[in-house]
Amino acid sequence: DAAAGVIFPRELNFNYEIRGIHIRLQGYKDTPYFRNVGRNSMKKYIIKRCLLVIPITLGVTFIVFFILSLTPGDPGRLILGMNATAEEVAKLNHQLGVDQSFFVRFFNFIGGALHGDFGISYNSQRPVITEIVATFPHSLRLAVWGTIIAYLIGIPIGIYSAVRQYSAVDVGSTVVAMFFAAVPQFWLALMMILL
Repeated sequence: DAAAGVIFPRELNFNYEIRGIHIRLQGYKDTPYFRNVGRNSMKKYIIKRCLLVIPITLGVTFIVFFILSLTPGDPGRLILGMNATAEEVAKLNHQLGVDQSFFVRFFNFIGGALHGDFGISYNSQRPVITEIVATFPHSLRLAVWGTIIAYLIGIPIGIYSAVRQYSAVDVGSTVVAMFFAAVPQFWLALMMILL
């Protein structure tokens, strides 16, 4: 640049007027900031999203734990059956920790979950982590096939709706999508199983 007799400033400013819209473009020469700004912002976004998983998981766990604590029924009676004596039910409830306060049970569960201990299933009397590992391949297969089917159906309908905006297919697919987005998935899954 100097050999040609022209010295370019470090910051180059350009102003354009396009159809009444004022656009200001700034060009920076040899500044690593603008080369890394996109990369750094994406890193911050990913880190923020990963950190948000912790309070969200704790919040959902607390809500589910609280709702389950309000449900009627006695775990000891449920496990031992109606023929068990009151002493046997009380002993089993003490072993399960059901007779403790809500917050003691909640923090005991969180502490055990951090070590991979999710407790014992009331139904099968097996560790919950064993039940999860046994059924995980089926859940993974269902999730993969569900995603593939959703893409095969959703992408063509989305493209057609974008090309034919406000058509019957566009309006119908929007209504159906809003309906399935509003319906709780666990309830819809139960209804589909019953069908």
